[in-house]
Amino acid sequence: MNWFRSAVKDKYAVDLGDLQGGFFSESLHEEVNENRNAIFWIVLSGGVPLLYVNPFKSGYNMFEFFKKLLAGLNPANNPVFVGQQLKRPKGLFAAKVADGMNVSNKNLYDLTFSNLDLKDGAHILEVGFGNGYFFKALSNKNSSVKLFGVEISKEMIRQCEKLNKQLIADHKLEVRYVSDSTLPYPDKYFEKAIAINLIYFWENPIENIEALHRVLKDQGELYIGVRPFRILSQLPFAENHFNIQQDEWWIDLFEKCGFELISNKSAAEVPLQFNGSTYEMSGTCWVFKKMEVPLQG
Repeated sequence: MNWFRSAVKDKYAVDLGDLQGGFFSESLHEEVNENRNAIFWIVLSGGVPLLYVNPFKSGYNMFEFFKKLLAGLNPANNPVFVGQQLKRPKGLFAAKVADGMNVSNKNLYDLTFSNLDLKDGAHILEVGFGNGYFFKALSNKNSSVKLFGVEISKEMIRQCEKLNKQLIADHKLEVRYVSDSTLPYPDKYFEKAIAINLIYFWENPIENIEALHRVLKDQGELYIGVRPFRILSQLPFAENHFNIQQDEWWIDLFEKCGFELISNKSAAEVPLQFNGSTYEMSGTCWVFKKMEVPLQG
């Protein structure tokens, strides 16, 4: 948690904006209410709650309070929180979320990379790379390629730069922060582009697909790794923050934006355990080729 000096005399504030969503237990609410002289809530106009704490207040053990605070949180089992973090990892749990994504996405990356033919000197773009854990495996397929990545989570970029210091130092990897669908690269710059478990988080899919079409060279290939509809639609954390559509809907959208589907491969994965329930899992890799003129439909 990021501590900062508040405008309230002799107090500090801790930003709990990332912990919204009903994660506080009833007993923790009582703990707060019983110590109003030490703790109280202020809700800003933006809706972000700030918990003001007076560490100089006598008769109250702040260490014990924060132990109870953390014990009262169980975000890993909250589907709304999980969906939000999968879309954009941030805050206190970002590192653990990224580690979890690396484990759950490994088979999907393996499936995608197995279909990926890298030519010497090619420029390869990954959109939404998380903490960049798989850049090393991608570089190992052909060390002469130049890798690029864009990500909307600044925390993920920081982690990626730590994990891939050597690739960046060797000028084999360049990562950038983006806040929307805009890709800060010239037209027809990449031979291939990759997006793993990403498309359901796009606010405006057409803009994202058109941006990818612009930066790919003619006949360039786009590799999209997804959970198929029959899998995604059963996952409780996908009910929020995910744009869940039939597979055919997505394929049709890519084709209308100037891509042709040239490969569609799937592989079963180990079932997922979440909140005491077991869910079937599998991954699919769609490979699209950039067409010079968008298909009519």
